[in-house]
Amino acid sequence: MKTNRTLALVVVLLALVALVLYLRRGEGTLKEELSDFAVPDTGAITRVFIASKSGQEVTLEKQHPGRWIVNGTSRANNDMVNTLLETLHSMDVRSPVAKAAYNNVMKKMAATAVKVEIYRGEGDNKVFYVGHETQDQYGTFMYLEKSSVPFVVHIPGFDGYLTPRFSPVAGSWVPNVVFDHGTAEIARLHCDNRAEPASSFEIRAEGDGFVVAASPGGEPVEGVSQNKVNSYLEYFGKLYYEFTAKDLPDEKLDSIRATEPFLVMTLDSRDGGHRTARMFRMPRQKSDEELLEMGIVNNKPYDTDRFYVQIDDDARMHAAQYYVFGKLFIRPASLMDNGPAGGS
Repeated sequence: MKTNRTLALVVVLLALVALVLYLRRGEGTLKEELSDFAVPDTGAITRVFIASKSGQEVTLEKQHPGRWIVNGTSRANNDMVNTLLETLHSMDVRSPVAKAAYNNVMKKMAATAVKVEIYRGEGDNKVFYVGHETQDQYGTFMYLEKSSVPFVVHIPGFDGYLTPRFSPVAGSWVPNVVFDHGTAEIARLHCDNRAEPASSFEIRAEGDGFVVAASPGGEPVEGVSQNKVNSYLEYFGKLYYEFTAKDLPDEKLDSIRATEPFLVMTLDSRDGGHRTARMFRMPRQKSDEELLEMGIVNNKPYDTDRFYVQIDDDARMHAAQYYVFGKLFIRPASLMDNGPAGGS
């Protein structure tokens, strides 16, 4: 009998403890409006805007599933966009920020956090701020707009922090592609040859084929070979630069930009996309004597292996190889029925 009473008392005590914990949990539950960071249906996202305190910003817009553009001009790196979407879908609150760390966290976030705006339709958006990593580097400090309550956010099962996935640098969202257009996608290509103006030309889609003109909007020339035009336009699929010239000092970059590009290629795609590549000569890095010691004869004042290319409004310079891009540098006569092959 005594055992039964003791057991009953234990059951009652456990029930009371459970009730207290439940009530406390209700009082301390993270309010959804303060911690609702994830986006379960990422397929509904149409636009993502990311901006830093220093003025860098990027807008990612979905044209259709699997195709995003950066700042209205360049195709986005699908791998990076997919990683971002997976992050938005899977990230979860690990814990609120401890009171003892609150001031330090908010102070640093005020200085370094990036603003992220997620749009899922007319008037349906979510805005939050992404800060720095936690000390163990397994979490990221974030807080929702109109809230001053920061949280530690993570992806369950992922060992790392999420800040790099929300880069406000437009260039980081673009793959190292200069052109990536199939022939059927091209509406217009203008080759502005500044080194040899007489070699400038334009190719325009017209009817079931293409026409070639000597200038933008000019009259089509006669005797164009559709096979040669199609073969030439095929080169504009998957053309990559080699690397970004990250170590160039600002004065060197300004000096290069101040020079005349030897070639400017502008491509308009049928879906409204626009791509401009400005190509600059790369100054020689070695003297005549050094080149001769290497068995290289270069009588030109510029590097004959590589050149710089600047894409759209991206201020960065990228190094590209003539070996890869030389097939683009043609004279319009090369596109004629009886025209010779050869570059400019």
